[in-house]
Amino acid sequence: MQVKIAALALAFVTFVKAAAFDTQADAASPSPQGPYDVMWDLVNVSGLVAGEYEDAWIIYPYNTTDMTFPLLSFAHGKTAGGDALKPSYVNLLTHTASFGFVVIAPRSCPTNYCANFYKDQLRCIDAVQEGLASPGVNLVDWSRPVGVFGHSMGGAASVISASTDGYGIGAAFFLHPYSDHLRGADKILVPAVHATGSADNICPSDGVKDGFEANPYHPKVFAEIEGANHLEPNTVGGLWDPFVPRMMMCHLNNDDEACEVIYGSTSQSLCTTDVLMTECLIEM
Repeated sequence: MQVKIAALALAFVTFVKAAAFDTQADAASPSPQGPYDVMWDLVNVSGLVAGEYEDAWIIYPYNTTDMTFPLLSFAHGKTAGGDALKPSYVNLLTHTASFGFVVIAPRSCPTNYCANFYKDQLRCIDAVQEGLASPGVNLVDWSRPVGVFGHSMGGAASVISASTDGYGIGAAFFLHPYSDHLRGADKILVPAVHATGSADNICPSDGVKDGFEANPYHPKVFAEIEGANHLEPNTVGGLWDPFVPRMMMCHLNNDDEACEVIYGSTSQSLCTTDVLMTECLIEM
């Protein structure tokens, strides 16, 4: 497993882990569960263009008093929209919202590949601001940046969204993005994690790394989990679950502890936790 950390000047400091992380007695992944209970609401959303469904899930903390939270817009993978969205991503989205985020996830484009799906991801940001039939929209703190994240087709959509100005986007997390993401990677405008797995035969890791290398924005991370396949974000106990909310907490909340999880070198940090990485690159 190789870890590289680089500065903007590209002066690389490199070290190689010769042994697996399970030899580190104190190494452990951070918790995937945040402090808040979470509610799911299904709401109509006008103006979606990717087809069939014109609605979205809003996932948000509840039983909170006088609190507001950043907004995240999530884009699902191919064949995982419509009625399949919630069962496909219930763990990832519930865990993410439990750290204090309002998440909106459009159900459009349920079965096919939609090259324009990013438009629905961005439309959902505007729709929340305009008002939707969920108490969750009233919890959004518009003084903070918005985050985008997505899986597979939705990972590619999130790359394009992260390269689009005018939506207040401040951070992105691309989970096993489809190769179509390369059409936006060289224009990314925000800090981003490019996430993949060594056993992903649908969106191979080499293509995800190409997107990382094309990305001109710093900081950025390329993380390849040893043995993870394309459906890692859909699994119970998914290994990305602790890290998606920390990336957003770091850049949307200015949370130093969360930044240490993403960019640091402690036993809780992405590149040096007990989640064995084939390769993990950080450029600051």
